[in-house]
Amino acid sequence: MHTAYQRLSNVSAFLTSCAMVLVALITIASLPPPPDVSSVVNLSVAAQKVLSGRRANYGRERDYAFFKFDYSGDLRPLFDWNTKQVFLYLVADYTNSQGVHNEVVIWDRIVRRKEDARLRIADQNNKYPFKDYSTTFKNSSDVGFTMHYNIMPHVGILKYGTVGTISDRVQFPAKEAKTS
Repeated sequence: MHTAYQRLSNVSAFLTSCAMVLVALITIASLPPPPDVSSVVNLSVAAQKVLSGRRANYGRERDYAFFKFDYSGDLRPLFDWNTKQVFLYLVADYTNSQGVHNEVVIWDRIVRRKEDARLRIADQNNKYPFKDYSTTFKNSSDVGFTMHYNIMPHVGILKYGTVGTISDRVQFPAKEAKTS
């Protein structure tokens, strides 16, 4: 006869094997790429201003750039049975005066439900400070903007993609007077 410990070990090994097969099947089912939603997206950005100033607890003075953007898009095709939420973020890319290529996230939003996935955003300012570590945007290249997404599933791997790009790059506006 088998002991209770041996029987418990066999049952737990069987349940673990079943759970691993189930997780593998769910992961395989979530591998197809997300649908293309870039055809139903409108993204436009306008330069607003560049200010020079200091933030609290920082000794050096630096430039801060501000942009306004409009975005409209339908992200509902990104939602399926395995989508927990979609993280949407706007990336600005440029090359500074020292020749270093930078990509900066200046705005983001989390979309948790398919019902909230039809977005219409107008005259939105950048949410995060847009600054360069060389302290100035002088002699920097024009800025390109791209709206990215990250699908966070209940089970499986993260999926990344883009849902809008501005074809014309935007110039940094002229620097305005100092702020404190």
